[in-house]
This record gives sequence, C-alpha cells and structure tokens, in this order.
Amino acid sequence: MRIEGGNDLCALTGPTLVLPNHPAYIDPPLISSHIRLHRPLRPLVFSKSYRSWFLRPIFALIKAIEVPDLSLHSHDARSQGRTLVDRIAAIIDEGECLLIYPSGRVQRGNREIVGATRSAYELISKRPNVNVVLVRTRGVWGSSFSCAETGTLPNLASSCRSGFFWACASLFFFLPKRLVTVRVHIVSVGELPLESRSTFNEFLENWYNADGEEEPVYVRYHSWFGPKQGTFSDSGALLASTSIGYDAAIVHQVNRIIENHLNRFLSQDVSSARTLNADLLREDTMLESLGLYSLDRMDLSLLVEQHFGHRNKQVPERLGELWALAWAVKKLVLT
Repeated sequence: MRIEGGNDLCALTGPTLVLPNHPAYIDPPLISSHIRLHRPLRPLVFSKSYRSWFLRPIFALIKAIEVPDLSLHSHDARSQGRTLVDRIAAIIDEGECLLIYPSGRVQRGNREIVGATRSAYELISKRPNVNVVLVRTRGVWGSSFSCAETGTLPNLASSCRSGFFWACASLFFFLPKRLVTVRVHIVSVGELPLESRSTFNEFLENWYNADGEEEPVYVRYHSWFGPKQGTFSDSGALLASTSIGYDAAIVHQVNRIIENHLNRFLSQDVSSARTLNADLLREDTMLESLGLYSLDRMDLSLLVEQHFGHRNKQVPERLGELWALAWAVKKLVLT
C-alpha cells in the first residue's frame, strides 16, 4: 500500500465524508485500515452484503449503515431510499466520519462511472459544513475481487475463501503482493461544483479517472503454483446483442427518455462526460454502465411505465428490459 496525501488528514475535525472510487470489493477494508481520522469510518453497505451471515458480525462491529435493496418495485424500499439521505445527514450532525461510494456500486469497467447517483451530492448540499475527502485507489483492478476477469460481479464469499486458501498455501508471509496506490485529497465544499447533480458527478468522474483508464493487473496467487497469468474481459464490457424484435420507434422513444433523465446525449464522442456512447445502446447493456443506479433505475422505469402505460414488478437492470416494457404495450394494442 502506498498512501499519498494521508498526512493532511490528522488536521481534520468534525463530521467527514470520505468519497472513494470503487474498483473492487477489497478496497473498502483497504481504505478503512489506512485512512486515519479522528473517529472510525462508518461505511454504507448494500443490504444483500450487510445481511450476509458471515459478514454481518463485522458490519455490526464497525457500525456500518445498511442501504436498502431497490431491485424490486416496493413502496417500502422506495420510501427507505428517499429517506436514506436524511438519515445519513442526521448521523453527520453527530460528528461521525462516513465512508460513502458516490458510484453506489463496484466498478464494472476500467473507468469509474458515477452517472446519475444522488447520495453524495444531496448530502453535501444538505450539510455544507462537512469535511470532504476524495480518495482514488489504483492497483486492485484485475484482482479476484474486481469485475475485470468476467465483466460481472465476483462471488464475494468464494473470493474470500480462495484468498484465504492461497494465503495459507504461501504461509502468509510469502504471498505475492500487488502495489496499490491510494491518493487522498481534502477538498473544501466551496471548491465543489454544487450547481447541479450532473456537474458534481462529472467533477467526481474526472477526478477518479484523472490517471486515465486503468489496465487490469494480474498478480500470481502463489509463487510456485496456480496460473502464471490472468485472462480479462474487454474492459469489463458486456457482450453485444442485437435488438431484433423491438420496434425501432419504441427503442428511439425509450432512448430519448434515458437521455433526458441523465441529461446526457447520445454521441460517438466518448471523451466527454456529458455524452453517452451510442455503441453501448444494446439490448444486453446494463443500465449501470449508462450511469443509472438504485433509485435512478426505479425512477426511469416509472417514467417509461407512465409514458407507455405498462406496469412491471421488477426494476429493469438491462436496456432491453426497458424496451420490453414499452414493446409489451404495443403488442397488447395490436392483439
């Protein structure tokens, strides 16, 4: 571990938000064990991980804050999601130090995408007196705890068991190591672009990706045994799929709704955070890769449902599922 800028943290007092990028499952414990503040860091943890039988005692010990599951259309989940920011703001008022990932999920590709998430922006807007610490982690993209190998989320329990096995096989002290660099930057709230959520999130994306796209790094699990080199997916991208079976006009309307919701435009120019890569608009494209997470996926699906008049219990995860919502209405009309 190489920490850059960590010495400045000792001067901070009062409530503090630590906002890192999230390249792998392993970086939260790395950051928590190396970022030293006047009070322990309390992380926000997704409900599925929080309620895991082997992780829950640890989360209880560090006083983690549970984030509700928003994968289903649920009045309770939606209500909890809407009140989450107010609940966290009350914790900030108590002078706590919180570890919050603005992207809201583990990084899928070799760039961090904050997208349209709202929690970090709304918290800082509500509590402008809070200390803000930006953290950029490089070096864990390509580990077994990242999505680099398959482009999908690794099984956390399996990765932990495998890691423990290889550590024991290397007698702990002889385990091959990877270099991880953590850049810490304290920023005053007055320096942050809080005019709108989109400009704030764009600022975070630019800071997290300031060093460019990160190539996955493979480190052997044992000096003598196991694979000598790793295999990685194409930047964590999903496989392409055609949109055969969907009406072109329906697809166009849904894509326009996505553009308006994200306040970004379809373009082949992927150098700007204000555009969406048109090549990503495929049936199997995950909505997360477009910058839509949690409440935003729920809000977007409701917009599509209201526009086309069809209701679905499950919150869509893929772009094709949004097209299917609208296409189902047309097929009903035709029959």
